[in-house]
Formats: sequence, C-alpha cells, structure tokens
Amino acid sequence: MSKVLTAKTVVAVLALLLASNLSASKMNYKKELAEGAHIFKRCSVCHGLHAQKHALGKSDIIAHYSEKRIERALKNYRAAIEHDSDAMIMNAQAKHMNNKQIHDVALYVKTL
Repeated sequence: MSKVLTAKTVVAVLALLLASNLSASKMNYKKELAEGAHIFKRCSVCHGLHAQKHALGKSDIIAHYSEKRIERALKNYRAAIEHDSDAMIMNAQAKHMNNKQIHDVALYVKTL
C-alpha cells in the first residue's frame, strides 16, 4: 500500500512541477511579446503597425519573414555588415538592441 501511495505522490509532485513550468513559460512568453511590442513601436513608423509595409517604399514586407530571419537580419544590421543607405538606417535602429530585444521583436512580429 505504501508503494502505491508513494508512486501516486511522485506523480502528483511531477504534475505540479510540470504545471508550474508551463505557467512560468507562458508568463515569460507574454513578457517577451510585451517587450517586443514596445520596441516595435519605433519600427512601425516605417514598417507599418502590422509589419505590412515596404519600409521607405523599398524593403521587403517583414510580416512574411520567419522569426529566425528577422533575428538574423537585425543582428546583421546591428553589426553593419551591409553598407547601403537602407542598411545605414537599419543599423541606426538595431545598434542599440541586445540579443534579447532582437528576439522579442522577432517573436512579436510573428504574432502580427
């Protein structure tokens, strides 16, 4: 009888831990989205509220980009890998962003 009770207790504890982790993950996701939305306000001037515009009438519509593609593009702009006039504008926007902020923006854009 005690072995069954012990097994049930272990299962119950594991279920509580799993629920706790899922709840923490959900809260973290919401926090990342909120931060991404806050940062994207600056981006929306050129890219549109829903990332639906060709920025300055030239760029791709970033709403169609994957999260990884957005992150890679922002990191490349931050590193000033390209040197055309559009890249210089984006470099000025991305150079002050850390990796977490870049991730949060990319995550947010994918929800639009």
